[in-house]
Amino acid sequence: MSKLPPAFYSDNPELVARKLLGRDLFVMSFSKRIIKARLCEIAAYVGNTTSHSKETKCLPGTLTIRTKMRQKLMEICTIRGKEPSRITLCAANIEYPEGFSFFAKDSGMLSRKLGITNETESFYQSQEIYGDKI
Repeated sequence: MSKLPPAFYSDNPELVARKLLGRDLFVMSFSKRIIKARLCEIAAYVGNTTSHSKETKCLPGTLTIRTKMRQKLMEICTIRGKEPSRITLCAANIEYPEGFSFFAKDSGMLSRKLGITNETESFYQSQEIYGDKI
């Protein structure tokens, strides 16, 4: 499992999204299980919009969690020039340490299957994802 440096995320969000497709994301859950998610779909957003989380203006490579229509969405801060931007993780094949797998076909389901809920959101919020694991 290799680390991605902060510079990886300091680029156009469309380019970062393309480079992340097919990569494995290792998530340490609130219960200390390591879950692997192979990223299958990623959306890219540039500029200030009402859908940006308030943490979007953070350092590139920082994970933020926001709620949309009662669903938790995982976003990673990127940068395009001086404009805040982000990518949203939309779908992934998930492998659990117990040996079973699951395809999370939308952002909300992906977050739920990785254990991100109202109760555990603060555990994940603002983590730098270029560390060993998130």
